Amino acid sequence: MFLQRLEIAGFKSFAKRTVFHWGPGITAIVGPNGSGKSNVAEALRWAFGEQSSRSLRARRMEEVIFAGGSNRPPLEKAEVLVTLGRDGHVLTIGRRAYRSGEGEYLINGRKARLRDVQEALRDFISVSPQGLSYAFIGQGMVEGFLEMRPSERRRLMEEAADISRYKAVWEEVEGHIAMAREARAQLSLILRELQPRLQPLERQARRYALYLQLSNDLAQAQREYFGALWSIGQRSLAEARSQREEALRLISHCRCGIDEGRLRLAELEEKAKAKRQEAQELSRRRETLLSQIYRLEKEVALGRQRLSTLRERRQELEGQLLGLKAEISSSPRRERDAHADDLKALLDEARREERVAREQMEQVERRWQEAHSRLRELEEKASRLRLEANEALNRAQRWRRSPRQAHELAQSRRQIIADLTQELSLLRSLRSREAELKQQVGALATQVKGLEAENASTQVRAQRWQEEVQRLSALLQEYQQEKDELRREMEGLECLLGEILEVPPELEKAISAALGEASGALLVSGPKEALKGALAFSRNSRRVIIVPLQGLRRPPEGKQQWPGKVKGLASDLVRFPERFRPAVEALLGNVVVVEDLATAQQLLGQDGLLVVTMDGLVFYPWGGIAAGYHGRHAQHMESNRLAGRLKEAQQQLEEAQERMRRLRDERRAVTAELRVLEERLRATEKEIARREHRLARLKGELKAVMRAMAQVRQQEEVALKEAQALEETAHLLSSQAAAAEEEARQWAQKIASLAQERERALSRALEATSKRTAIEHQFQALVQEEERWRSYLQRLSQEQREKEEALSSTRRQEEKLSEELSRWEAELKRCRQALSQLPEPDVIIKEAEELEAESRNWREEIMALQEKLAQANRTLAEAEANERRWLKELEEASQAAQREGLPHPSSLPAPDIPDLGHLRERLEQLRQRLQKLGPVNPNAAQELATLKERYKNVQAQVSDFEKAEAYVHHAREMLEEWARSRFHEAFQEVSSRFQELFQSFFPGGQAGLSLTAGPEEGVEIWARPPGKKVRSLNQLSGGERALTALAVLFSLLDVNSFPFCVLDEADAMLDEANVQRFAKGLQELSRRTQFIVITHNRRTIEAADAVYGISMGPDGVSHCLSLSLKGVLSS
Repeated sequence: MFLQRLEIAGFKSFAKRTVFHWGPGITAIVGPNGSGKSNVAEALRWAFGEQSSRSLRARRMEEVIFAGGSNRPPLEKAEVLVTLGRDGHVLTIGRRAYRSGEGEYLINGRKARLRDVQEALRDFISVSPQGLSYAFIGQGMVEGFLEMRPSERRRLMEEAADISRYKAVWEEVEGHIAMAREARAQLSLILRELQPRLQPLERQARRYALYLQLSNDLAQAQREYFGALWSIGQRSLAEARSQREEALRLISHCRCGIDEGRLRLAELEEKAKAKRQEAQELSRRRETLLSQIYRLEKEVALGRQRLSTLRERRQELEGQLLGLKAEISSSPRRERDAHADDLKALLDEARREERVAREQMEQVERRWQEAHSRLRELEEKASRLRLEANEALNRAQRWRRSPRQAHELAQSRRQIIADLTQELSLLRSLRSREAELKQQVGALATQVKGLEAENASTQVRAQRWQEEVQRLSALLQEYQQEKDELRREMEGLECLLGEILEVPPELEKAISAALGEASGALLVSGPKEALKGALAFSRNSRRVIIVPLQGLRRPPEGKQQWPGKVKGLASDLVRFPERFRPAVEALLGNVVVVEDLATAQQLLGQDGLLVVTMDGLVFYPWGGIAAGYHGRHAQHMESNRLAGRLKEAQQQLEEAQERMRRLRDERRAVTAELRVLEERLRATEKEIARREHRLARLKGELKAVMRAMAQVRQQEEVALKEAQALEETAHLLSSQAAAAEEEARQWAQKIASLAQERERALSRALEATSKRTAIEHQFQALVQEEERWRSYLQRLSQEQREKEEALSSTRRQEEKLSEELSRWEAELKRCRQALSQLPEPDVIIKEAEELEAESRNWREEIMALQEKLAQANRTLAEAEANERRWLKELEEASQAAQREGLPHPSSLPAPDIPDLGHLRERLEQLRQRLQKLGPVNPNAAQELATLKERYKNVQAQVSDFEKAEAYVHHAREMLEEWARSRFHEAFQEVSSRFQELFQSFFPGGQAGLSLTAGPEEGVEIWARPPGKKVRSLNQLSGGERALTALAVLFSLLDVNSFPFCVLDEADAMLDEANVQRFAKGLQELSRRTQFIVITHNRRTIEAADAVYGISMGPDGVSHCLSLSLKGVLSS
């Protein structure tokens, strides 16, 4: 027994937790349609990991959760637990789904993955999850066995033969193999990455060894240099200190003399300064008095001149003042006052006459305005009546034109129909053009996609060539670096042997094996350079072979007869520049290349020849044999071809890039054409939309015209009566308008007579206004004249006052200036007397000059002492600078020695005759060699050993994988052979069992299985019920097809007895007799397979060992009731 228990909660219609206990044999599940029977089978299938929502009759996986009923809310979770048992062991598999979209699997209560569930099922029931295809037969799936393709039936046969389980395992193995192949590819990449790093690390190790040697030489040279520098520095320091003491004594003597001279000089300078100040004071007083005398004389002269000017100005002002007084007294004021009174009387009379004229004019104006208002009223009334009459006539004419409007509507209908026909024709042509444009756009879009795909492949190819160019460039750069390093380490290097040899590809292995280490030989000009280079390389760990181009011994020349399979001498088989012939013949002149081992054995021991085969076996003349091939020797010769390969790769890269450019240009052109077509298509679509809109509008207009025509026909009779009434009203309105117009003409005549009277009144008013205006102008001119005279008199009075004030001011200035002039003349006299009493300053100046001469003598003596002091100070400064310099150099030497890791320089031995220049030059040479050597890798040897170890490990891993892959390939061939054999055995068993079951279901009938031809054989089914001749299964009836399919299912279950099988209404198409045969077949198979059968047939239920009844309540929830038939029958 395998299925023991099923627990459902929240799955589809099972809202409440429901438990099914399964027993051996047949368990029937019955109930009305829609009660939830099939949900039990789907719950089992879902728990075992079904991923297709369609197989569960749902659109989304969330729909398996109970969606709610009339009295129940929706649930948030669905859970199904299935318990399997075998040989006392129990396995519980569960699955949960949440409304949020999350889900989880359970194995024995613990969370697991779907893969874990599949592996647990495969281990527990010995069937892969792929083998569950015929363990669950849903509604309508019975006949699906007959509708399958032959290849699908083959898969069922493989499941029956238990081949699918091994195929599933093998698919996992294939995945692991693919991952292992990727790992091997990565390992191969690692090997290709590691191999170029070996040689640089070897060079770095050699450079580090040279670095250590140069560092030791540099340390020894530094010890000698610092010892000599310390000895010389100590002696120079003692000399500088002695020189400093002597300079200090001289400085003390000079400073004493300078101090004494400065005291005497200060005393003399003070006396001379006092004399000079006394002389300067006398000079200053004389100059002050002279300046005052000059100023006073100048002021006296100016004062006298100003006094004369003031007297003349006073006399002039007195004359002007007398003239102003006479002019003010002669003003004509009385005549102007009499004329102003006459003008005022005339102005009053003119204003009275103007007022009377204006009152008369206003009376006439009011009468004229009243007449005009009445005239406008009459004219407006006549115009309104005329308009109403015309409107009535127009309405009458419109009513009479109604029949003509019907005719116009008919014409409009015909025009609209013609427009509709034209628009339909244009729309059909536009739609045809639209389809053509869409076809062209699709073709161009396909072309663009093709160009993009080709561009992508070309880009991948260009990227591949780019990587190849970079790799070859790196190799060439590495070879060039190695060559440059060799040139730095060795002078006179011409080239490497591998650079000049051009070896045919088929002879590379043979030539490389024959040369061995000499494939990387260094070619130099002569033996001296070769010996010098050998001595240079002997100090490091690198081994090289140096070949001079001069002084080489050539092999003996002579023609020899070789057997047929001898290629010839190696020196004749390769190409090289002629000037390197001595070196090539020395190395390859006695090497014979043969095709096979037999020919090599024939030539052994002949004239000291070295024989090499095409496979790289080397036979030495002394009997030894060398085998194997090292890629490093071939790398030296491969460098020749790298440039050619690089050029070819660059050419391929350029071609790929050019192809990409052409494809991009072509794509741009096609895209531009596509855009043009798309624009045309959009324009066409817009035109179609516009035409369709116009078509719809024309249809609307046609409907409107038809409705208008119907309305016009109904209104024609009413229009005639309305027109007659309107014409009568228009005649009455016209007569009233004529009466109003006659009265308006009378008022117009009256307005004309009033206009003449209005003009006369206006003329009188204008004459009175002109008279009054003239008198006002005369009076205003008189007033202005009076104002001008008044202003003139005020100005004369003001000028008189100003002249009087100026005269008074002039008199005061004259008096004041006379007083100042007397004072200045007295001061001038006093200053002249004081100047005559001052002594002469020449005697005092002479005494000061004598004191200054004595001061100059003392100053010259002090300057001489200062010069001696300055010289002593310079000597002292130089001695102190030398002392500091040597102290600093000694300190720097001590610090430099300490930085270099040397002891204090005082403890270092000094040479007998120290030559600092030579020692410094040697230090500089060693430092330059170290600097030229460049940065070194101190861990190069350790990294090289680690890299070699890793390289060997990766090679071992690649070798192990190749062996494992070969073993797996062999195992796969054996498994495929076993699968073919097992398939044919299972096919024979299923075919035989199918014939038996078919004959038991259809006594006298025939059926069988056959294999189809092809790379993978398919399975065909043929069946002939008794009394029928059918050519295909489609000619069978529904019941016959169902029973035939059940025979196939039972035969598969009989050959490979599956632990359990769920049948959902598999007997729905069978009649009473066939249901009995179906039940009998179930009973026979139930001894080895557990069946859960969902059915409505009584015969099937009777064959069951237990029955579960399913019903659904009003709330949409399924309920379960179980019954054991064996217990019922026994009771």
